Amino acid sequence: MRTRIRYLPLTEVVAGMVLGVPAQVIEQGRLGLSFSAGHVLTAENVRQLMAHHAEYVAVAEDDLRSDADVAADTERVVQEVAQIFQGANLSSPDLAALYEQVIAHRIA
Repeated sequence: MRTRIRYLPLTEVVAGMVLGVPAQVIEQGRLGLSFSAGHVLTAENVRQLMAHHAEYVAVAEDDLRSDADVAADTERVVQEVAQIFQGANLSSPDLAALYEQVIAHRIA
């Protein structure tokens, strides 16, 4: 089964959700809390994240979309991002990298 990453505010996170990417909280330059990708969150984990002032996490969810829907969503995202960046000089390596990262983030 295909999965997709969804970024959620902690107020929407519930026990049983699976982290899609590592969750780390850095406090005063130190790693205060860390959970690896694939970690199944417990109610206590969510409380810990809130206590450490985390704002959101990225969870992995089953992607129930058809291949056609995924392709259509990808094309829509690419068009939206292209419109946002229409005046940008994408021959600049920094802007080109940002452009690609925005697309990757919005497709996820």
